[in-house]
Amino acid sequence: MLVTSLVHHPEFISIVQKLIPYDEVFQDEAARMVYSAIRELYNERAEIKNLSVFQRLRSKDQFSIIRREKISLSNDEMVPQTEREVFDTAEGVLSLFRRSRASDLNIELNSELKKENKDSEVAELVYKTYEALTLTGGGILEKTAKDSGKNALARIDQNMKLQQTGKISGVTTGSKKLDSILGGWQDDQMIIIAGRPAMGKTAVGIDFTLAAAESGAGVGFFSVEMPSEQITFRMAARKSGVPYQRIRKGEIDIEEYKRIETAISEIGKLPIYFYDDMSVKDVRKLEAIATEWKRKKDIKLIIIDYIQYLDIKGYKSSYDRVTEISKAIKTMQRNLKIPVIALAQLSRGTEGRTDPRPKESDLRDSGQLEQDASLVIGLFNPLYYIRKGIKIYDELEDGEVLFDEKMYCYYILKNRDGEACRVDRYADLGTNHFSDYRGSGQPVVMPEPVNAAVKNAQQIHNYSRNEVFNHLGEPPF
Repeated sequence: MLVTSLVHHPEFISIVQKLIPYDEVFQDEAARMVYSAIRELYNERAEIKNLSVFQRLRSKDQFSIIRREKISLSNDEMVPQTEREVFDTAEGVLSLFRRSRASDLNIELNSELKKENKDSEVAELVYKTYEALTLTGGGILEKTAKDSGKNALARIDQNMKLQQTGKISGVTTGSKKLDSILGGWQDDQMIIIAGRPAMGKTAVGIDFTLAAAESGAGVGFFSVEMPSEQITFRMAARKSGVPYQRIRKGEIDIEEYKRIETAISEIGKLPIYFYDDMSVKDVRKLEAIATEWKRKKDIKLIIIDYIQYLDIKGYKSSYDRVTEISKAIKTMQRNLKIPVIALAQLSRGTEGRTDPRPKESDLRDSGQLEQDASLVIGLFNPLYYIRKGIKIYDELEDGEVLFDEKMYCYYILKNRDGEACRVDRYADLGTNHFSDYRGSGQPVVMPEPVNAAVKNAQQIHNYSRNEVFNHLGEPPF
């Protein structure tokens, strides 16, 4: 039932592989062969269907055994269909293997106890029995110091070559300032980007997404808060220079419409992948989806917007829930071996103090986030406080110097591989545009009078979109 389910639901293979890393766990020979074939196809990024599995078995001269056992791999009501059912079935298979292995060892132990063996030898058998009963899967992870050293030197050599050619070792952040400090997003990093509401968390996530995708790196974007169309609106604002709110309300003229359409056309060519079922908030389901993206699309970066919106079964208190979600995201990052950026909301502690700039301690009420993250960046938008009439002085300037209204601060609060510091950029959150240098973005276009809206709508209605999309074929909407 389990191997049949995996043929019809390959998105669950990554979950099962964690529990059942060896084919030997299956006591049935035919099931063992089918599972091995499925894993080979999965690792080769090949299509997994009944026919492809049988063809792989035939190429290994194993099909006669499958035919003798009358395995059809047809999907029926007895086959597990949901993630929970597949997980439970895999655990059942593993439990049977554990008990069978422990039973064999117990027979051997009883036999050894009748002999005059040393207590240490008997103890070794007892320990092996215990190991069998507590086996959790995960694969063979043993590595000698020599092997580890070789891998480390190879990585150093690779990074040196990249440095010599002016490239970075990780996925670009889109900021030369950040890249010079971090070397880009690294494949062993879980990154937390945190801020209070109105600090621009989603805008920052979009900026990082576009920068990575425009460099050729595939990005998986999970937005549990808003659908992909709204994310695309924001990306179009970033690339066209037309404020997001005006795009949403339709307060644009024909020239702006053309710029937006061109921007959407360019975005459509980028390797960005959304998962649009906002009802799916379970972090384990997201890992299954991300694993499929990694296998089929070879994504290099995952962005989650945002972590407090995720869920995990079995935990009611907010603290415990975020703690377990953090652990699950860290596990996902380790399994996929690509950087995972999780946007997070800081505690209200920033609002209750004189200096609202983010601190590492602001995450300490958010479960395990601070401990699990390799990198924690706190976001600070001075303009938010300037508009409220709150005076905040720049701590890097001598004397009482107020922040520049366009300045946007990234406080690197935790950096496991380097320094904690502040990186200043310039931002226009209306268009989701960020830059390392002031005034280097698209111009911000002011709204037109309301009485021009009807005229603009008529012009846009008459405009032929094929002028923009003639090189793409049919317009995508």
